[in-house]
Amino acid sequence: MRQRFRLYRRKKGGRYYIHDGATGKQDSVGTTDRAKALRLLHARNEAQEMPAINLQIAKAYLAAADESFVNRTWREVMDEFVKLKTGSNRTRSERAVMDKAFDSIRDLQLLETRSEHFLRVLGFGKVSTNNYLRRFHNFAADMGWLPWPVLPKRQWPAIHYKEKRAVTREEHELILSREHIRICGTERASRLNYRAIATSESNPSLYRCRLRRRYLPPAGTASSPNPDNPS
Repeated sequence: MRQRFRLYRRKKGGRYYIHDGATGKQDSVGTTDRAKALRLLHARNEAQEMPAINLQIAKAYLAAADESFVNRTWREVMDEFVKLKTGSNRTRSERAVMDKAFDSIRDLQLLETRSEHFLRVLGFGKVSTNNYLRRFHNFAADMGWLPWPVLPKRQWPAIHYKEKRAVTREEHELILSREHIRICGTERASRLNYRAIATSESNPSLYRCRLRRRYLPPAGTASSPNPDNPS
């Protein structure tokens, strides 16, 4: 594993400095003694490597019990969550999974998920994002896919729904007026279509169609008169 920190010595003053390869920051160790400087360097590298080593050790033990446990992502959690739903619940869940706020964790492994990942999703999301992220998290925990909670129960932001109210009288009258206009327009279009067919004797195909409807046989008869020869 590549070490993050390295040691170097400046010619002016002879002091040793530690260079951070991740941030580019350089800090003085406050000594010209190489032995002391090396001890400080090793301490920093070990402090940086221990969390990563511990995670790798945990993955090795967990992979022995379940190979998919280590590589499982939140995308798989969402897919399995949706599969267990039916009817309108499944439709709502499929719509919720498509929320763009989940894109930042969709391909993130469960074992590598930290609380700041969830907080970033909640910051960009809406009320439904908060609701479904809780459900995905609880589903993964219940299935035994999470070795520890990503966010403690008390640290989840409260869900605040928008205020619900009834429609006002003006809004109700506006809805009725629009519905009346739609119904009147439909009835007028129906009358126009009937007149077009009724006055279409100049069009042979429409005229024959009108005659067939006029001379349809009564129910239960085996034959019908020729529409081109009504007599």
